[in-house]
Formats: sequence, structure tokens, C-alpha cells
Amino acid sequence: MKNKPNILVAENERIVASDIKNLLIDWGYTEPLIAGSADQILKIVKKKRPDLVIIDNRLQGNKSGRQTAEILNEKYNIAVILLSDWFKESVQSLKKTVKSFYSIPKPFDSEELKSKIQLVLGNQIN
Repeated sequence: MKNKPNILVAENERIVASDIKNLLIDWGYTEPLIAGSADQILKIVKKKRPDLVIIDNRLQGNKSGRQTAEILNEKYNIAVILLSDWFKESVQSLKKTVKSFYSIPKPFDSEELKSKIQLVLGNQIN
């Protein structure tokens, strides 16, 4: 039996993090790990090695979601879904530097998030 993927939700707004957490649980995933800053993300990643990080571009602290996504790619090769209100050109430039990178505009649509998670993790959600 295959273990369920481990997901980290990195969001500085608690209500949004809670909404994503509840969606993931409703879709059959285990309860995700939660972080609000780049420092918290990197500490969790070192210990838990999630399969996917869903990350808001606006994090608490001194690093953006984009900067953190680049670190996750360089050091850990972890897939990232970035929630962002960026312009399309900015997202396209990040896709060129970060492998396994996907983006969803904010405010995000839950079905689009579900679809991206399925794409990244290569499994079906029941």
C-alpha cells in the first residue's frame, strides 16, 4: 500500500491556510503541515521532506514565496504550487528556473488547485 503524499501549505493568512487544509482533507489527503514564513518552511522541509509545497508568494519574514520556491528547487528538488497575484510574465520567468513549478492566480479556484495537485503528485483524489 502506497503512503499518502505529505503536503506543506505555506500561507501567511491563517484563514486561507485553514481553507486549503480543509480542502486537502476533504480530498482524501492526510492533514497537511502548515507554515507562515520562509524560515518555517525550510525548517519543516529539512525534517519532514514533503512531496509538495503549496506556497503563497507573500510570506511573513524576509523571503517571498518566489525566493523560497527557488531554494526548495535548488536544495531539495521539491514540487511547488505558487499561489500568486503576479503578472503572467513573472510566473513564466520562474517556470524557467524552477523544475516542478506550477502557479495558480489568487484568489484561487479550488478545482484548479485540485487539478494542479493531481498533476504534480500523479495520483487521483477520491
